[in-house]
Amino acid sequence: MALAEAQRLVDRALGSWIDRGRAVGVVAGLIRGDELAVKAFGSSGTARPLGPDTLMEIGSITKTFTGLLLAEMSLRGEVGLEDPVAGHVPFDLPADVTLLDLATHTSGLPRSGRILIRQSFRNRREPFVAFTEDDLRATAAAARIRRARGTKMRYSNIGFGLLGNILSRVGGRPYGDLLTDRISRPLGLVDTGADVDEGRLERLARGHRRGGRPAPPFRIPALAGAGVLRSTAVDMLTYLRAHLSPERTPLAEALRLALGPHRTFKGGKVAVGLAWLHVRRGDPTFVWHNGGTVGFGSFAALDPARDAGVVLLSNSRYLLRSGRLGVGLLRALGS
Repeated sequence: MALAEAQRLVDRALGSWIDRGRAVGVVAGLIRGDELAVKAFGSSGTARPLGPDTLMEIGSITKTFTGLLLAEMSLRGEVGLEDPVAGHVPFDLPADVTLLDLATHTSGLPRSGRILIRQSFRNRREPFVAFTEDDLRATAAAARIRRARGTKMRYSNIGFGLLGNILSRVGGRPYGDLLTDRISRPLGLVDTGADVDEGRLERLARGHRRGGRPAPPFRIPALAGAGVLRSTAVDMLTYLRAHLSPERTPLAEALRLALGPHRTFKGGKVAVGLAWLHVRRGDPTFVWHNGGTVGFGSFAALDPARDAGVVLLSNSRYLLRSGRLGVGLLRALGS
């Protein structure tokens, strides 16, 4: 009954978004227990119909994968959550900033930094493409970290880009290859990765900016751990199911460690895992993350207590503001 009610809400809300031109295409995925449903609305922007296997950029939901990669590597003993960042990078950072601080947005590093902001104004179509690893090092080294670590959240693309680069360096492989081997393949995520091979290109949706203008593919070479991944609704549901039932996967301990929480704020009403954000509203605690690139928007959320999950993927950036609908769907699933 809960799944049917959530599906009706999806039909009303997303059908309206398409009819009113707020989104070009949206795919919604729902989980409740062992039941799941996927429904697509609108267009992929290509000749191929939009569907459960359409590849989309997931933007900052990538950060949850980077957090899971950190958990997996820490359990192998390759890194430690409390490792000082300064021990992994060739530039100066305060000695007490740790990998856990990067993964919980509590390092004090800026969201973007002056170099990236300046480059974004110069190239709004591809704001991250010219940002290099040298720029990342310069931004991190120049950061003024005023607060004691772990005391306040400050959302940071720079922090997660740095974390992804550290894990890649320790693992001895490019971020995308390492993530495929350690996370995507063990969890059965056949379409989740940093690159799209030739055999899957026809399933890649075209992104759109505001007003329906086509957007170029998102390129983020120096900050891969912050937002490089593409996925499908089917893979994202598999990913959420893994977090809801970690014992069914080969990464059970890492999944539990990644989900957290690890840091708590506002009297326990807000917390953060390894990227995952926890919000307590009444009795349930929702765990969520969203993402946005130049041409795509995404939202993923879990209600572990009620064994429910929601994913929304769109080839329009508008969906970055879909949190209210996502939480509404999660509540309908949990009722």
